[in-house]
Amino acid sequence: MSVSLAAKIGLAAILVGGAIIYQGYHAASETVTQTEFLERLASRVERANTLSPQARAVVSHAVERARAEPARPRFSAKTEARRQQAIARLENALHANPATDGSVAEAH
Repeated sequence: MSVSLAAKIGLAAILVGGAIIYQGYHAASETVTQTEFLERLASRVERANTLSPQARAVVSHAVERARAEPARPRFSAKTEARRQQAIARLENALHANPATDGSVAEAH
């Protein structure tokens, strides 16, 4: 049984379209997950009495990576606004919390 060229092209279009939708879905969930991570991290850093140099370096690295990632306009503007707000909260918390020479961040 021979499959026509039109049928092969149609099947290829369906497979490629499905792959694009699948990737878009996962990219969206990654953005939301990153936003939630940054919000939770910001809450913890804001509650900390002090930050060790190691904790400060890790948080600074997370902020740098989040800042370096471009905004994704095709995703929810609300999610992007939350992500930017979480980054700003982290930067403010880093400036507000004093550094210590200990190895563990102290939290309430």
